[in-house]
Amino acid sequence: MSTKLHFIITGGPTDYQLVDALKYAYDKDNPHKVVFTMRKSDEKHTDNISEPLPSDIRRPVTITALEHEDGSGYSFILKGFMSILPHESRYSTLYGISGCYNTKTNKGYLNAE
Repeated sequence: MSTKLHFIITGGPTDYQLVDALKYAYDKDNPHKVVFTMRKSDEKHTDNISEPLPSDIRRPVTITALEHEDGSGYSFILKGFMSILPHESRYSTLYGISGCYNTKTNKGYLNAE
């Protein structure tokens, strides 16, 4: 059985940073990741995501796929990998993530499995 984690994004990268992260995700000399600020969706205050909280976590994400969600140019469907631990180490597990993110509002969600 796999572990599923759900996160609400409260802050994140611009659209240009997302595209750069996709372009350089597997660059051996300088892999590029983007940082999302998020909270677990089962925590309280998920209905009020207008302001980041001190309990929110910041995690770097490797972007492996991007797709426009609608015609706005701001909303993206994304896939990638992230570690749940604060620092990547030999003990950290990379989770595959998928989600939706709006670069204009810096809001969205990520599902990790």
